[in-house]
Parts: sequence; C-alpha cells; structure tokens
Amino acid sequence: MDTSIHNYANLALPSSKVVSSEHNAIKINTTKSDTVSNLPKHKTGDRFLKGPIPMAWLNKAMQLSGKAFHVAIIIWYLAGMKSNRQVKLTQKELDVFNINRNAKYRALAELKAANLICVDSGNGKNPLITLLDV
Repeated sequence: MDTSIHNYANLALPSSKVVSSEHNAIKINTTKSDTVSNLPKHKTGDRFLKGPIPMAWLNKAMQLSGKAFHVAIIIWYLAGMKSNRQVKLTQKELDVFNINRNAKYRALAELKAANLICVDSGNGKNPLITLLDV
C-alpha cells in the first residue's frame, strides 16, 4: 500500500510562507508567482466582448437553433462598444463573422420569440435591436 497519500506531513506549508499561526488560524505570505494569473487581455486594436452578460440571458440564447447565439453575441459586442442596450445591426458587421442576410433574419426572429431582444425594423433599413432583461 502506498503510504505517501496518507502522509499528512507532505501537506505542510513551507515555513517561509507562514507568517503567524496563532489560534488555529494560519496567515500565509503569497507572492505574485503563487497566485493564478489574470485573464487574457486583448491587444490594442483587437475586438473584445464587454461584460458582464447575465448568464440567464446567455443560457436562454444557447438553447436557440442556427446562428441565433452567434448573432446574440454580436449584439452584445455592439452594445458593449456603445455602452447602450440599443444598437443598429448592420449586415457589414455580420459579414465580418460570415453570417448572411437570411441567417440574420432567422436569428433575430428566434431571439425575439425567446424575449431576449426587441426588433424595430423598417423596409430597407438596418434593424434597431434592444437587449431585454430576462
């Protein structure tokens, strides 16, 4: 039997890390190398998704079919860049992500039916999208 898994001495902290250990509480010195790194950062000029985005909203959008979730993320991206829940969704923006016009309208219909967005569209105009609370 391997006794090393039951050797609790192996679990002890290095004495150099322990600052004080009175009243069964241990205070530990940590350095930057001991902690987990920060999340990855975008590079200057790169696009990024600004949050927070409510998980309930995302969970609902993930259940939809086709490109609905892709379009939802693009809407959140645009809203984050404008710091506004109302955005115009242009085909030019969707072309960057290889989402065609028909997929756009199907996705918007699904998101609207799920009560995640409100769509105000006119003939020949880019739709004005409003992100709704879940």
